[in-house]
Amino acid sequence: MRISEKAVPAEEIAELTAFAESVYVLLAKEKPNADPIDVIDEILYVWQQSGTIPVAELESNQLIYALGTLWGNILIKQYHWSWATLTFHEFNDWEGRAVVAADGSLCILPFAYIHICLAGDDEVKISASLVALGANIIPSFPPNSFEDVMNGLQRIVPRG
Repeated sequence: MRISEKAVPAEEIAELTAFAESVYVLLAKEKPNADPIDVIDEILYVWQQSGTIPVAELESNQLIYALGTLWGNILIKQYHWSWATLTFHEFNDWEGRAVVAADGSLCILPFAYIHICLAGDDEVKISASLVALGANIIPSFPPNSFEDVMNGLQRIVPRG
């Protein structure tokens, strides 16, 4: 698959991060000591199951951007990945914001994945993505293949 990558400007990342961190203050009120990735996962799960945005102060796109940015920034902090815009040339040059491994072998498209979950096309596995990456159970892929971690990721232990 032909995919090209370009870096996201630092100003855009800083702006999204500032917004996402302000939203996280709202999200973490009920569970202030919880792991942030679990808070993100649970908020999306509740939203997916209820069909109702769980934060009344926000519009759906705002919450999607906040959750995706928070998740992406956790990946960057833990695994030294970076934000990129990926262009999928075989899909009419569709562009998606992604978090990409240093060698481009792996990626996660957090905003696209959140949309997939909200459409009911996948179960919420945000926490599972960090577990899989941390456990080194994802096979190796060639550099610049941009394999999406969320494709094919299966939850071994049921939610709950």
